[in-house]
Amino acid sequence: RKIFYVIKDVCEILDIKNPNHAVSRLDGDEKGAIALNDTIGRSQMISVVNEPGLYRLIMQSRKKEAREFQRWIAHDVL
Repeated sequence: RKIFYVIKDVCEILDIKNPNHAVSRLDGDEKGAIALNDTIGRSQMISVVNEPGLYRLIMQSRKKEAREFQRWIAHDVL
């Protein structure tokens, strides 16, 4: 089972002002769209990213908490 994150929500949390530009830099296997039904049964396409895409978006963010995460990855994990 794969986990996906809604691009609009991720970009809002990360203070990424232009989600379309940020997502355009992701590889095709890191992003996609899924169909969901809204509350009255209409099908809506939602743009999503998988976990690798989420991390790539975090690396693009200039938000303080994202920068701390980036530093942790660069200095402690890698």
